[in-house]
Amino acid sequence: MNKNLLKKRTLNTLALSSLLAFTSPTWALDWFGGDAAPPSLTLAPAEIAIELPAPIHRDLELLLSGTGGGKSLAELESRAVRKFSTLLRKELDTELRKHFEGEGVPLVQEGGLLTLRNFLDIAVSRQLHEMETTADYELERGVLTLSGTFHYRLENNSGEALRERRLDIAELQVQEKYLVKAPLGGGEAENSSDQATEQALTKLVGLLLERVEDDLEADELRDMTAP
Repeated sequence: MNKNLLKKRTLNTLALSSLLAFTSPTWALDWFGGDAAPPSLTLAPAEIAIELPAPIHRDLELLLSGTGGGKSLAELESRAVRKFSTLLRKELDTELRKHFEGEGVPLVQEGGLLTLRNFLDIAVSRQLHEMETTADYELERGVLTLSGTFHYRLENNSGEALRERRLDIAELQVQEKYLVKAPLGGGEAENSSDQATEQALTKLVGLLLERVEDDLEADELRDMTAP
């Protein structure tokens, strides 16, 4: 390489370095096409309400027979609501954390520049498609469907809502098939209702994230907290 050309490039590099040293960090980031760091965010535990379908007569018999006679139907329903609420809260928290980590958004336990609050009010309904009784067992096939609302709110550290959005869960058309097969002569029944509910709630989280992830990108959060 020509020595004069090399010397000229070296001087240009030194001049640029000197200029950046006396220039604001924001200007320097813009020069190189970078961005300011995303704001810190606190992820509040989701507030969840779930309404489960009332068991039909045969399901009720199966539920109560499995409790050892020590629990009422109300206690069983309360336990199921807690179970599915915990599962949904954990699934939503896990997927949101994955999203924010991928966006480079720093998550803090408390005191973030932003706080994300999520609210879910969900109804699980049962649609019976087939009921069959043989000499040996009773068979029920159907579909569980989710409806209700999802609402998120992004707040600043003063508690002021900067952005919020509501989604109609029914529009996502979340459904899962279930089966109940109960021996008429006694014995353990086959019941996939709980598994179908868990699968439906997991699917719901994925669909919700698809709808709102653009709102929660680092650039969007950065714009919200820009002076």
